[in-house]
Amino acid sequence: IAEIEVGAVYKLLNGTGRVIEDYREPFESDKYWLVRKEFILQHLEEYEVKNNTVGLLALSMVWFNHVFLGCRWASYLDLPHMIHTQ
Repeated sequence: IAEIEVGAVYKLLNGTGRVIEDYREPFESDKYWLVRKEFILQHLEEYEVKNNTVGLLALSMVWFNHVFLGCRWASYLDLPHMIHTQ
């Protein structure tokens, strides 16, 4: 998991004025949110350049479902390529 600056937790997303904590789902445990938040912060710059933070948030949930819940999708979706984690 990427090392994250303390101030990055409060990074504004795409000029919306929202902080990353606003994107935590009510059903997420502290452990799961921490991991998903780190995924978002790790990829935030790349998706901000594309002006697609909504896509990043959606992808973070897909990644979460794949890693923690074992969900699988059709091979033509090529999710491993879309979710290029380090």
